[in-house]
Amino acid sequence: MNYKNSPKKPFRNQNYSGQDLRGKKFFIGQDIQGSNFSDANLQGVDFSSAKIRGANFCGANLRGAKFNYVSSISVETDTSLDEVDFTNAKIQGTDFTEAVLQNANFTEAKAGLSLYWRLIVFLFSFILCLFSAFPAAIISTFSLHFLRGSHRRPSFLFLMLTGLVSVVITVAIRTLLIISAPNYATIIHVILGIIAIIMTLFGAAITMVMNDFEDDLSSILSATLPLLFLLVVLIGLIIFTETLKPLEELVFRKTYFQSIVLSNKTNGALLAGVFGALIGAPIGCWFSGSAIAEDKKVFYWLWKIYIWFVTYKGTLFNEADITDAIFASATLKGANFKGAKVIRTRWKGVKHLEFTYTGNNYLKYPKIRQLATTLVVGEKTKDRKFDGLNLEGIYLEKATLSCTNFSGANLNHANLRYAILLEADLTQAKLNNADLTGASLTGACIDNWTTDQTTILNEVICEYIYLEKLPGNMSGWRRSPPQPNNFEPGYFENFYRKDNVIYLPISKNDDRQALEDAFSHLVKQNPGIRNALTEIKMIGDNNVLVTIRVPKNTDKGKIEQEFEQTKQEGKQKHQLHSELEKRYNEPFFQFILDLIKEVMSSTPQFFAPNSNINIANMAGKVKGSQNSTLHINSQEHRQTLAEAASEIQNLLKQLEQSNPTATDAEKVAYVNEKTAPTLKSRVLSALQGGSEAAIEEFLSNPYINVGKAIVKGWIKPE
Repeated sequence: MNYKNSPKKPFRNQNYSGQDLRGKKFFIGQDIQGSNFSDANLQGVDFSSAKIRGANFCGANLRGAKFNYVSSISVETDTSLDEVDFTNAKIQGTDFTEAVLQNANFTEAKAGLSLYWRLIVFLFSFILCLFSAFPAAIISTFSLHFLRGSHRRPSFLFLMLTGLVSVVITVAIRTLLIISAPNYATIIHVILGIIAIIMTLFGAAITMVMNDFEDDLSSILSATLPLLFLLVVLIGLIIFTETLKPLEELVFRKTYFQSIVLSNKTNGALLAGVFGALIGAPIGCWFSGSAIAEDKKVFYWLWKIYIWFVTYKGTLFNEADITDAIFASATLKGANFKGAKVIRTRWKGVKHLEFTYTGNNYLKYPKIRQLATTLVVGEKTKDRKFDGLNLEGIYLEKATLSCTNFSGANLNHANLRYAILLEADLTQAKLNNADLTGASLTGACIDNWTTDQTTILNEVICEYIYLEKLPGNMSGWRRSPPQPNNFEPGYFENFYRKDNVIYLPISKNDDRQALEDAFSHLVKQNPGIRNALTEIKMIGDNNVLVTIRVPKNTDKGKIEQEFEQTKQEGKQKHQLHSELEKRYNEPFFQFILDLIKEVMSSTPQFFAPNSNINIANMAGKVKGSQNSTLHINSQEHRQTLAEAASEIQNLLKQLEQSNPTATDAEKVAYVNEKTAPTLKSRVLSALQGGSEAAIEEFLSNPYINVGKAIVKGWIKPE
């Protein structure tokens, strides 16, 4: 095959499997969607700005290849293309900077450093080792630990051997300095060690200030005192060098160094250099070991700087969009994720994640890296504390998270599908656009958690939850429902899904006079409610959920709390009203309808203007039914449906112009691609759980069937 850089050459859906394409440039900016590069040698190949959706790079050698600005998103209606696949690919030194890699599959891929960068890192580390024993010990420990790739902290034996090597190197350098340079050269070498210590202490001080002194005083002192001791010793060796001359002659008598001492008149400089190395190297090893293990957080920054430098030319995902990408069981030592968008990215089974530069996302926390790769929290209490952390977009599907503290954590966009969150603390947690489908929340505390209409709570398993802390001397948290009751199936997801609405739960066991008081108080205290009543839903046999729309920025929690409080107070202070006594034999759902009719009769604005419901006939419509839902479609909802119908028809007309032979499936895919998510969300809200048939009256005859199919897909996505 003749490979030439021809813009006319087709690259899409081609088979390059097993071919040697090293260094080729003709893929730049090309459409290679659906092409097969499996097991090909693609070292140094430039794919910059290419369209790569559906491309297969399984097992390919991509060392040093460039994927800058590539896109795995197709703007076409062809849904036959799979996601781009890098399974088991060799991506050492590969550049994915600012690439769009949504849903990309990197399972068992192998990241790492390019060959030339390994040489640069080695030379730079060697040069730093020449400065003094203290920095030599640090760099040696960091470098050897990185090369070993062990997830365990460096052992005592490993640190001591590294320290011994650092001592030998430093003593050898200082001996050479004495032989080949004036005596003060050795003192200058010691001074370099002092400068390194001062810089380390300065960095520690900045870290403590930036972290608001999170570590306790004893931890800070235990970390800094050895360095201060070393600093004092080295300064003392410089000041009192000449006083060490007699001891130096005694120590080095009848050794190789005796001739050096006598011939070069070291005046104690050599012994001062050896003492400095013997003290500096062990402290440097201890310090670097603690930094790696995060025992001393005030020095962890130095390990992070080393990782940043080493991964500077590793596998680069800088500013890349890896939303929903899969890195299962990948080896990521030497990868750099600075500025990457890691929304719902899967890390289970990833190796050497601690040897990557994570940037400022949730992977910067060691215990979160452990959680993301295992989906199981540790047994110790400290391993279950994630309070206040920014975990936006974390992927924790089917994770075991019982008794975990997420209070105040940012879990927006998180995937918590089928996660086990039994007795978890979600106080003030942010869960906008999070997916909790099938999650187990029994016993969780959700006081002041933040959810909205994008939060998915479908099929949540929950028998009871805890709300706000009880006032005064009452210990504990308010349980909902109160003991010994439990939620019926489906109740939680209906009550706690959030929109610009409030949800008023009513139980068959509630005092009926208290309910009248609560509804009266509601309309009196909230005159701003408009387009209000949207749904009355029977849940099981004993509960009703009343849904009322409220203006934006309304404190929904406050209204719901006041309704509940008024209901409880009314239960305690009222005897049954005679009118209500007669209704005790009425079916529960019918009673609620009659009550709303009576209480709201003096408040016509409670119902939306032109609401599609006749309150006087509501009871008759559902008489005898205990599994009923009434939807109140307001003029606002009808306008939304009309707007959606118009948008759908306009898009279908556009497609008719560009592709007159498009199939119904292609029409559905095209409209879905072009329709804004916000409009889809508004349509679902307007339908209020109804079917796609509601939009039929707004569609012209040629578009009715396909229009209903489109809306049905929004209601029940596959």
